[in-house]
Amino acid sequence: MKVGRWDIMYQESSFDPFKQIGGGLYNNAGLKQGKWIEPDEVFYKDKKVTYNGQYNMKGKKVGSWDIMYDRMLNGEYIQMYILEIIICDFVQSGGGSYDQVGNQKKIGRWMELYENFQYNAQVIYIGEYNQNGMKVGKWNIMFREYDEKEYEQMQ
Repeated sequence: MKVGRWDIMYQESSFDPFKQIGGGLYNNAGLKQGKWIEPDEVFYKDKKVTYNGQYNMKGKKVGSWDIMYDRMLNGEYIQMYILEIIICDFVQSGGGSYDQVGNQKKIGRWMELYENFQYNAQVIYIGEYNQNGMKVGKWNIMFREYDEKEYEQMQ
């Protein structure tokens, strides 16, 4: 059973040193607890994305979770701010919030990444979850190639 501090390491190639990209604490019951930085399920050279947030005492995601993106692919992570986009007078930043009860329900405004998000094809979804964790209303799909261009709404 995992307990204590665990670090998540990444090596770009066999010639590069390992770098810490995340980690956190497991409690004595083997559950994630407190602040964690977790890599995307498909973390690689062109998709260096992490999710930063909190786990409660029962190992459930709670509160605000941020999406961090190494947009220069140099190991310096920034929060995914989409400053070029203003939707409904709301400047969207990456991620969103989970309920505080520990049901791991997404609530309120969220910005989520397309599963194949990567440096040369950045697709994001922006919308809202209700109190039951269900997507509601219109969800906007935004796209850009590389970081030089602004995001455009897909029709």
